[in-house]
Amino acid sequence: MASSVMQQDLRILLVEDNPADADLLQETLEEAGVLTWTVSHVERLDAAIAAIHQEPFEIILSDLSLPDAQGLESVIGLRAAAPELPIVVLTGLNNTDIGLAALRQGAQDYLVKGQIQPELLIRTIRYAIERSQIQQVLYQQSAAMAASMEGIAILNDRQEYIYVNQAFLNLYGYQFADDILGTTLDALHQHSGFGSLWRWVEPAIQRDGHWRGELIARRLNQEIFYQELLITALNDGGFVCNVRDVTERKRIEAEILQTLEREKELNELKSNFLSIVSHEFRTPLTTILSSVELLQKYSHQVSTEKNQLRFRHIVNGVKRMTHLLNHVLVFNQAEAGKLPFNPVLLDVLEFCHGLIEEMQLQAGDTHQIIFSHPGSQGQCYRLDENLLRHILTNLISNAIKYSPSGSKVFVNLVCEPQAVHFSIADQGIGIPPADLERLFSIFRRGSNVGNIPGTGLGLAIVHQCVELHQGKIEVTSEVGKGTVFKVVVPVVARLVEAEGVISRKFMPVSDSIE
Repeated sequence: MASSVMQQDLRILLVEDNPADADLLQETLEEAGVLTWTVSHVERLDAAIAAIHQEPFEIILSDLSLPDAQGLESVIGLRAAAPELPIVVLTGLNNTDIGLAALRQGAQDYLVKGQIQPELLIRTIRYAIERSQIQQVLYQQSAAMAASMEGIAILNDRQEYIYVNQAFLNLYGYQFADDILGTTLDALHQHSGFGSLWRWVEPAIQRDGHWRGELIARRLNQEIFYQELLITALNDGGFVCNVRDVTERKRIEAEILQTLEREKELNELKSNFLSIVSHEFRTPLTTILSSVELLQKYSHQVSTEKNQLRFRHIVNGVKRMTHLLNHVLVFNQAEAGKLPFNPVLLDVLEFCHGLIEEMQLQAGDTHQIIFSHPGSQGQCYRLDENLLRHILTNLISNAIKYSPSGSKVFVNLVCEPQAVHFSIADQGIGIPPADLERLFSIFRRGSNVGNIPGTGLGLAIVHQCVELHQGKIEVTSEVGKGTVFKVVVPVVARLVEAEGVISRKFMPVSDSIE
């Protein structure tokens, strides 16, 4: 920086009302013979201010006693007009107090008239310009730190805060810098979970000169937030801290991870779907194919009973595939929000009687379905018959499927003014506790089902149908002893038709299922 000052064409503004002193100063510059300089001489403060606005200068040499400004008034006026220019005060009094007062007002240095030697003048000019440039850089850095959106703090060698910018205060919820200055790094981060944060930071700083990490911090109002903290060692033994609130970034990262996990889960579900559908279709198709082949080749050689048995195998295989396809169709409609909700006036007791009789015929003698309906006689409600059929058939068929032959399945119906309550209990294999959490997810089956056939679609469909009815479903189970499903379906109080759209009005349902 010094060399640049020495090489440039130095433009000096001399503010001096005494012609003799002005001539002496210019002669002193000539004697120095070091600088290429140009001097613009004015005698008044107002003339100096006008000159500053008209042309650039590197430095101002100014007398303290001017016709229109006395004492420190000249320094104050020049400083206001050109805050970036270095000012060297010329005084005829060998008074240190006056020189120091001028420095406090923004002058870079002062010289006593009559004692100015060429070397002293050049050195004073050079140092004044260099100090001014350094001060401008420091001011710009300080202004940048103060205006930064990132929290910035400076600590001394005892890890005490000696400077914090506004962003740092805002980050931690403080209003005034004095609330933080003097406190230590550990005191401000006592809730970070690190114990003594400095104990974690110090080894890395000694090794690398800095430490970077993410930690949980606490604002003054006790609000938790995630922060990224960078601590860098300074040459003087202090440290600078850069702090960012990364709470939003952590939230987005968590969402991305959840999305990736969901994508992974969907890929697994697709793989499971293909495997399950392939297996579930292959078995009945094999049965159908073999039965058809036997009928083609040997129908005329075997009894009518055997032929009828093979026809039943074909029919059962077709029914099984149709059942699977219906499940897939219903679930896809529900997932796409296209599963219709069409409540009609329904005698629930009569509906349940018919449904259970049908399922008892399908179960044959292997299981007994016991239906109870205390106090429910001829009561009609507006319910979606199709959704209700999906709910009950899936739950009852599961109860039969996962229960040993000869066991009983208990179906209970309770009709109340606001809702209809169903309970389906079996004496089957039960559901392991670890499987209960994701029981209603698509293609999820209990880990203890073994070779019992199934797609993992039934309970997912039940859950969707219950949700469409704005109902609730709960399950309790014990491995080896059985499972109980409780379903509450709220009653549609009335239907309001507006612009061709059916609006559903439900009676409230309590949060828990009794």
